[in-house]
Amino acid sequence: MESKWRRYEKLAEFPDRLLPLGDAIAQVNPIYGQGMSLASHHAMCLWQAFEDRAKDGASLDGVAKEYLAATFSFTQQVWSGLEVVDFAFPKTTGERPADIEQRQAFTYALRRLGQEDPEVHRLMMRVNQLVEPGSVLGREDIVARVQAIMAKG
Repeated sequence: MESKWRRYEKLAEFPDRLLPLGDAIAQVNPIYGQGMSLASHHAMCLWQAFEDRAKDGASLDGVAKEYLAATFSFTQQVWSGLEVVDFAFPKTTGERPADIEQRQAFTYALRRLGQEDPEVHRLMMRVNQLVEPGSVLGREDIVARVQAIMAKG
């Protein structure tokens, strides 16, 4: 019951044609139900990398670096959401992000807003199910309403 993100893209050298996928890149606590979506996205990134090379008649040289870069954004989105929940528990180990308290406060206020506003609730569910990017919850009108809730305490 743990999450682990292996940051291959940070390595100075990585075997060029070794292509990790799914849990080999990021293993997420199965309680969240996001592991298969994450693995599916990685598979689509791999497909795209191969398709691009096939169109150009290019070799597979450099494919690992390109592929790992393509998986980063979505993996970061999933990971960021997990951190907010996981670090709410004092016994969670790992490096705590410097901004975790602010992110948690925003998330709690966003949940309160979602209880009152069906559109916000729908967007939250779509983000949690990885159908929409987390950025949809950063809309100016939503952020202003969340900040108002945070100001009330």
